[in-house]
Amino acid sequence: MSVYHQKHSEDIFSSPNTSLSKILSFIPAKPHHILDIGCSSGYLGKKIKQIYKCHYVGIDIDKNDIEKAKKCLDEAYVFDIEKQLLSEIKFRHKFDVIIMADVLEHLDHPIKLLKEIHQIISKEGMIIISIPNINHLSTIISLFKQSWKYQETGIFDNTHKRFYDKESATNLITSAYYKIIDIDATTRQEILPFLLKPLWFYFNHPGFQTYQYIISAVAVK
Repeated sequence: MSVYHQKHSEDIFSSPNTSLSKILSFIPAKPHHILDIGCSSGYLGKKIKQIYKCHYVGIDIDKNDIEKAKKCLDEAYVFDIEKQLLSEIKFRHKFDVIIMADVLEHLDHPIKLLKEIHQIISKEGMIIISIPNINHLSTIISLFKQSWKYQETGIFDNTHKRFYDKESATNLITSAYYKIIDIDATTRQEILPFLLKPLWFYFNHPGFQTYQYIISAVAVK
């Protein structure tokens, strides 16, 4: 379930600086079958189905979210990807697109999921992933203040089990036998503490301004 868009509106799709708008931009022109792993209440799938006439399947661990998702998606299942195998769901088709929006950082074994996906993705299929960037400036500021506090949402979400930067995220994906096609990013500005302001030029580097990476990749078989 996405932790960045619990309160959502059309703004998260129309603004160019959100992970969901960038995920939309990565969807190929004529998708037939899409799987959304961690579909939440189905709001992303609902938007995609408005644009493309495709068959959209969602899975999520949250029963209440899946009840909502069933009203707007073609299929929706309560599913624990840490404890169950994707093969347990008898999908009728292989998928052209598999979306994992803010999912991998919540898993003990993300590479296991990525490798499982090879069994259900079509020959020309694409995975689209969004993942928070631990190198964001907010992390540096927290370390400077010696105050690392977990929160309900965001990079320091208290349900995150793993943390990634650009290199570790791409290494994870390629090690599961995928080829990176495109990488985009969302950004978020932070106010520097007074003692760090002289280093603003250094911290203005894109790697520190990136809040999330959005990555598309294809399976290498």
